[in-house]
Amino acid sequence: MKSPREDDENQDLKNKEERPSHDSEGAAKNDTDSVRDLKAERERLQFDLASKENEIGRLKSKVQEYETKVADIREYIKKMETEISEIRDRARRDQDQLVQSRLANFFRPFLDILDNFERSLNASPSREDSFYEGIKLIQKQLLDVLQSVGLKRIDPINESFDPVRHEALAVQRAEQDDVILEVVKAGYEYKGQLIRPSQVVVGKKSV
Repeated sequence: MKSPREDDENQDLKNKEERPSHDSEGAAKNDTDSVRDLKAERERLQFDLASKENEIGRLKSKVQEYETKVADIREYIKKMETEISEIRDRARRDQDQLVQSRLANFFRPFLDILDNFERSLNASPSREDSFYEGIKLIQKQLLDVLQSVGLKRIDPINESFDPVRHEALAVQRAEQDDVILEVVKAGYEYKGQLIRPSQVVVGKKSV
């Protein structure tokens, strides 16, 4: 028959033998929980990554949309600048034409007087009498006054023909093409602005 002491020792030994089994089950349970936590964390990270990628995609789409709008705005601004430049050029041309027209109207009576003096001088039978000298003096005085305010006589004899500044009345045979041989009526300009083109005879090699 076993004593109570022996029974207690046997029970302690049995408990010691059974304890590792409980510890193993606890460790296994902890490993399972860790795997589950890692899996949950991975799924959460994957979800966050997908969300970030979607957000990036949305932002890229917005950027492209804004870039398109900015390009459209720049193109519109460029178009407006071109139109404004054309309007300014047209207004400048219109202004130049208006100035030329008004100057021509202002100077025309004086130019007619100068033309009459020129015809009288050319028609005079003598260039030594007092009438000729008197007409020439008056013509010079009037021309000096007009030149003092900016009017300039255009006398393009022997110059190349310029259709903007010259008006061809006739063509004659000459050694060179497009050379002005004779000025029938002088032209005038005011501070670089053409008032009246010169009426000229132009030379041509073959007529």
